[in-house]
Amino acid sequence: MAELKHYLLIDIGTGSSRVALEDEKGKLFDLQHISNEYVEDDDGGTLIDAEKFFDNLKAATKVLMAPFDVKIDAITVSGARQTFFFVDDNNEIKFGIPNIDSRGTKFIGKYRDNEE
Repeated sequence: MAELKHYLLIDIGTGSSRVALEDEKGKLFDLQHISNEYVEDDDGGTLIDAEKFFDNLKAATKVLMAPFDVKIDAITVSGARQTFFFVDDNNEIKFGIPNIDSRGTKFIGKYRDNEE
């Protein structure tokens, strides 16, 4: 009998993220939550602390996978409402910007009078 395929599912949310293990028949083995940690830049922008995020993701994945002796056949990642991570020329993740980033808010006011 052929062995079932297993998938690691990563969901990047606004306040927290999740990592889960599921098989091809839809059986959910377990789910781990990760708290998203944010920092604010000088322009009022909200950034995801990428180093902490990926350290937390690795730790949660290890906890998730520990009880199960399965091979991961694929990994899928979804992000809630346009969460982005920026990668440099060396393929290193520098920072992430979540959908709650509002760095442009302080500049919008001076242009509101030009709205049609």
